[in-house]
Amino acid sequence: MPSTLPRGWRDWPAEAQERLLSTLRTAAINKLGHLRPLWATPGELAKALDRKTRQTPALDLIDAELVRLLNTPDGRLILSMPPQEGKANGPLAASLCGR
Repeated sequence: MPSTLPRGWRDWPAEAQERLLSTLRTAAINKLGHLRPLWATPGELAKALDRKTRQTPALDLIDAELVRLLNTPDGRLILSMPPQEGKANGPLAASLCGR
């Protein structure tokens, strides 16, 4: 789902960022009747938050596993990859999009 976030939102105080996320969640619930992630994958959310985000094949694999994990009761996932792949932001994006 395409999204445009306010410019400079990353520089906002933490409380203001949380209010923005809360507003987005409430809008999703009001529109759908339940909370559904606004982005299909953590990578899509990362791109919406930062246009400079690069989605590599390795990050596509992580995204697929995080989405699979969402549908696996009591699931677990361990990420083991070389540095500089961007994996530090993927799980953060997953938590922000309700995954």
